[in-house]
Amino acid sequence: MHYADVAMEAVQKDILDHVERSLRSEFITSLANSAHRDSHEVKDDNIKSLM
Repeated sequence: MHYADVAMEAVQKDILDHVERSLRSEFITSLANSAHRDSHEVKDDNIKSLM
């Protein structure tokens, strides 16, 4: 294995790690926003039913 191959593997691993962190962060944010929206929808429905 050549030095260039090792360097390329390190770069690819760094890129994959970055992509994984980004996707995980976006997933968590999306999940949190979805849960937040759902709780507001439930409150809205409860208010409507009380009217």
